[in-house]
Amino acid sequence: MDHQSGPVRRILIVDDDRLQQMMLTRRVAAMGFSADTAATVHDATAYLSHTRYDAVLLDLSLGETDGISLLRAVRASAADPAVVFISGLEDRIRGASFRLARALGLRVAGSVRKPISQLALGELLHDLPIRSAPPVRNQDPPPTAEELAAALANAEISARFQPKVRLR
Repeated sequence: MDHQSGPVRRILIVDDDRLQQMMLTRRVAAMGFSADTAATVHDATAYLSHTRYDAVLLDLSLGETDGISLLRAVRASAADPAVVFISGLEDRIRGASFRLARALGLRVAGSVRKPISQLALGELLHDLPIRSAPPVRNQDPPPTAEELAAALANAEISARFQPKVRLR
C-alpha cells in the first residue's frame, strides 16, 4: 500500500496481545497511519477521549473483558472513527458485533479474522466508510415569549398558518 499524501491518518489499535499490537502497528504504519495501542477498554476509552482517530482496530476478546464494551465510547467520540473488528472468534460472533455496532450508528469498515491478512486489512483501511456530515447544533437558546412578541410587533417575523389536512 502506498502512503497517502495529506495529513497523517490516526488509528487506535485495541488488543491485549502485545505481539499483535506490535505487528499491527507496523502494518498500519506501512499504510500511512500513525498508531496508538491500548490493551484494555479503560485505556482505549482514555485515548478516545483526547485523540481524534480515523479508525479503531478492535479485538473482540480482551482478556477478562470484551471489545464490545468499547463501542459506546467509540460512539461518544467526537471524531467518529470507523471500526474494524479483529478477532479469532467465529464468524457468527464477528457478524453479531458488526450488526450491533451498526445499530449504534457507528461506521463499521468490516472485520478481519486472526491471523490477520495484510491484504484484507489494507483493503478495509483503504476504503473506510465516509463520515457523515456533523450534526448542526444550534447554540442559541430558544427565544422567550417576550422576544417573539417584540419581533412580531416590529415586523421582524411574520406568522403563517399551516392547515392540517387529513386525507382518507
